[in-house]
Amino acid sequence: YLSYLNNKLAEQRFCVLKHHYYIGLNDPDFSERLKSERTKEAFKSEILRKFHGELGELSSKNPKITTLREYLQILSSYFTTHKKTLTLIIDGLDHVTTYSDKKELKEFL
Repeated sequence: YLSYLNNKLAEQRFCVLKHHYYIGLNDPDFSERLKSERTKEAFKSEILRKFHGELGELSSKNPKITTLREYLQILSSYFTTHKKTLTLIIDGLDHVTTYSDKKELKEFL
């Protein structure tokens, strides 16, 4: 359902970021996929790909030393000014609570 929602929002030109905690049945290292740092890096990569222009000077800053919070604060200001909404979709949270330490999820959120 969340993939469908993501597609519908994108069709209507909403600004959407989506992360899916996917665990394949044969994935030998699924625990890596559940780490909060990996999720943050995935969101940062998507932000740079989709909203490079909206980030202003932050777009040229090294992403390794830029926090996800910094990116989200800049986007929040930008979209507020332009009367738009940024929607974050996080799919598969049940995988984190089932297969990983809940601390990883709390650290991300």
